[in-house]
Amino acid sequence: MVKSILSSGEIFGELALADEEKRSDFAQAMDNDTMICAWKLEDIKHLMFDNKELSFSLIKLLGLRLFKLQRKFDLLVFKDTRTRGGIFKDAAEWKGKKVGDETLLMTPLTHQDIAKLVGLSRQSVTTTLNELKSENLIYFDRKRILIRDIDTLR
Repeated sequence: MVKSILSSGEIFGELALADEEKRSDFAQAMDNDTMICAWKLEDIKHLMFDNKELSFSLIKLLGLRLFKLQRKFDLLVFKDTRTRGGIFKDAAEWKGKKVGDETLLMTPLTHQDIAKLVGLSRQSVTTTLNELKSENLIYFDRKRILIRDIDTLR
């Protein structure tokens, strides 16, 4: 199951700070140009003790991740298939780039990848994307999703 897509500079494995004894998740690069840098928990703890700004940044990151997980949980449990498209709105608000009144979300994800993220079948994702496209709410191709008006997505 894909839990998250991270980009350059983002961290993974922060649950180790909460004394997670056995790792249950892992990171995997989506392309050959991506490098994953591993740190020892003790090294991170020493850096946090010595640098209050780093500690605050990690706490802020944990809060943001908790917020994203809560939003994703709400989408999965309480929303219908069409409304789960709100994950595009969330992703665009966090990682999208404004282009005039529109929002551009660059994504290397396949429909199957998106399906894994939102708990749907690939067919449901394709149907939902095509519906949004036919209503001129979005435009998409293999590498990007252009959201016409982010406020119109649920």
